[in-house]
Amino acid sequence: MERTCLVTKTKAHPSALLRFTVQNCELVFDTNKKASGRGGYIVKDIKSLEKLPKLAGKIAYFLKVKKVEVSAEEIKKGKLMLD
Repeated sequence: MERTCLVTKTKAHPSALLRFTVQNCELVFDTNKKASGRGGYIVKDIKSLEKLPKLAGKIAYFLKVKKVEVSAEEIKKGKLMLD
């Protein structure tokens, strides 16, 4: 079962990707990959993480929510998950 990165469009196994969900209009990284609701994936890469704030509209569209905010705090959390 492969998933597609919303930033780079590359396909990979979910273990090679970071999963996130949208809760209360905010992007939240799913640390244990078991959060409920629609989720998206990005490759484990700093460049992809840094592009997330610019792609908030695209993320909202694909996850079928009205609005998504990407906080700097969540980007830092995502960077810690890369290690």
